[in-house]
Amino acid sequence: MKTFKFQDGTELPFTEDSTELDCATVVSTFAELDSIKAKFTDENLNGGTFDGESVENVVFSGVTATCDVAGNITAHFTSRKKSREEVLEEQVAELQATIATMMAE
Repeated sequence: MKTFKFQDGTELPFTEDSTELDCATVVSTFAELDSIKAKFTDENLNGGTFDGESVENVVFSGVTATCDVAGNITAHFTSRKKSREEVLEEQVAELQATIATMMAE
């Protein structure tokens, strides 16, 4: 099992074939998916770690679930890397906010 440690300190186990951008897990009820999905916010993903590696510039993109004949539900929580443009836009916004704060003082 691989572990995703979210920014809020919560740790969730995912299957061995999971990656930072595709976290797979097997659950017994669809209701369990809601509590897992709630962890996949942009703020909670970034700054966390997946299998010991730092997670940065990631955006949650969705969840898919399949159910086999035995009733096992396999869910994939997918994310994507932010584009260079998205990262730069965030940096510019942060700089603008800092300058505005400095000018107001």
